Amino acid sequence: MDSIDQLIGRVDRLSSAGDRKGAKRTIAIWRILLEGSQEAAIADLVSALGVFDSPLPPLSPSELTEVQASLGQAAIKRQITRGVSPLAGKGTGLQTRFASDDPFTLRRASAEYESWHEQPCPAPAMMNDRARPNDTPIRKEERAIGAWLRAISSSTDFDVGGRVDKEDGYGFQTIWYHGVGERGRAGDSPFLLPGASRDNWMTGHVPFIYRRSAITAPPRKGVFTDDGERSAEGSKSARPLHFLDHGGDLHDALVHGYSTGVMEQFGLTKPVVQTSVRFPEGHPARDIGPIVIATVVSLDPFPDELLPPLWSPAANEILASAPTEAQRKSLTADRRHLQVLLRAIQRRVRLEVSYSPSVGQDLA
Repeated sequence: MDSIDQLIGRVDRLSSAGDRKGAKRTIAIWRILLEGSQEAAIADLVSALGVFDSPLPPLSPSELTEVQASLGQAAIKRQITRGVSPLAGKGTGLQTRFASDDPFTLRRASAEYESWHEQPCPAPAMMNDRARPNDTPIRKEERAIGAWLRAISSSTDFDVGGRVDKEDGYGFQTIWYHGVGERGRAGDSPFLLPGASRDNWMTGHVPFIYRRSAITAPPRKGVFTDDGERSAEGSKSARPLHFLDHGGDLHDALVHGYSTGVMEQFGLTKPVVQTSVRFPEGHPARDIGPIVIATVVSLDPFPDELLPPLWSPAANEILASAPTEAQRKSLTADRRHLQVLLRAIQRRVRLEVSYSPSVGQDLA
């Protein structure tokens, strides 16, 4: 192999200057061998090791011994064994042995998408808003958002209502701070909303939609909620129409506001030992008895503390004793890939516990 590597280098150096000016410099190599011979098997192994594609990296004595043993087996069996990897990974170090276990594959993505179709409606959801069995994942999400909006409206944190466009009767919803009176100034609300002023409902409310079926073609950018809406210049102006979903300012502000409120009330800094919950009429919990104890617990079945560090003492020793840069790059790539696989296992465990009814029963 050293002779082949040196021969290719000499041909490259002795080539004419005109051949070197091109952007792509290649050397054509023809193998004149008998099919099924020992020489053909050895040539196939040398090709699989990448000797014809890139310069040989420095090899340790143990690596040279392994290569010689592989060449001997190829000559005896007159064929190469499977799983041979190039000695040099095209300038990126040796190929990682975890490549076959990469979680980010098309097959894995398809399987995750199919499992997403089978997941139940994301809570919270009111009893009459449970997802139908034939609902798509998007429709399940929309039902959950609708139930969430009704819960927000019932809590009087914000006023959520329905309106129609004054121009063409297009239906949409609005959200504003809980008002004092029909159109008075805003009352108390737990947090601020982007684009919503507290002066009065007409100038401060935010129009929005959350169902995909409500999106027009072409998509509508604004709505007229009142005949007297005017811009600063005095011309008639539409109010911007928002789509309530992940990534939108309004949606993310609601999620952040309520999650922050939960952490302030039930977080580690201000633990709440006991609180009262009133269930509505018709709720299944009321059939249990006059007093029902509801418990809520946050459980992480695979916390980050259980993940091993990127570099263990043994791995550091191997890295320090690696004789070549290619081996050091290979070990570094393997350690990082191992960390990715562990993160994938962590996510899988969390999903299994989150969606497994038996786990919840065991914990109860």
